[in-house]
Amino acid sequence: MTIDADGAPEAYHPKNTGLDDLSNAGYPRTSWWDTVLVPDPADNSRPYILKSGPHAGYYVSMTALKDLRWADTDSRRYVDASRVPYIVFPETFAALEGVGQIGDYGVAVNLASGCSSGFVVADIGPRRHPLGEISIALACRLGGKDVSARTGPSRPMGRILYIVFPGSAGRYPWPREVHSIEAITRKMLDEAGGVAAAAAAVGCVLPEAVAGGLGPCRSGTGH
Repeated sequence: MTIDADGAPEAYHPKNTGLDDLSNAGYPRTSWWDTVLVPDPADNSRPYILKSGPHAGYYVSMTALKDLRWADTDSRRYVDASRVPYIVFPETFAALEGVGQIGDYGVAVNLASGCSSGFVVADIGPRRHPLGEISIALACRLGGKDVSARTGPSRPMGRILYIVFPGSAGRYPWPREVHSIEAITRKMLDEAGGVAAAAAAVGCVLPEAVAGGLGPCRSGTGH
């Protein structure tokens, strides 16, 4: 997978000093930058820059999953990649029948370390990323070291098992805090027979690291 910073208030900066490189937002060289960055209501040819607050001066980057209580130009409307564990469906995968949709929840398990985390499906990504993307926060919770959207984790994280619960967005509407994401995904995993049953359904043999119980790693550092 690749690491995604979209939705984080510090994701992109006009001087390219944000968590991610501006080229990954398509600005200024592509026509699709306005699918990543919020256009300025006063001039749709350029991205909107936050005018006040702790992240003043940064562009506002979007996710498909939104908290509709906030305006389009408010970074709180979008899912913060630096704080919220989320995954991004590749465009080609999202088009398949029955795989889930924006706002659905799931559990990711690092099969090398046993680290795990609940997540939400927060965005749709380009088809050139066949394995999709995960947020900075999810990469850290799965054991990633020195996680950066520019460079990825400092070392390979191992094979990741993703378990998605289609239709769960209807049961648990967004927004949710991280502790709530963990609680509802653990509940749904138990209802589905546990991680071993889910792994067996796709022919995956769980290592001993997973047998000791699920939970996020705390040693990964974001940004």
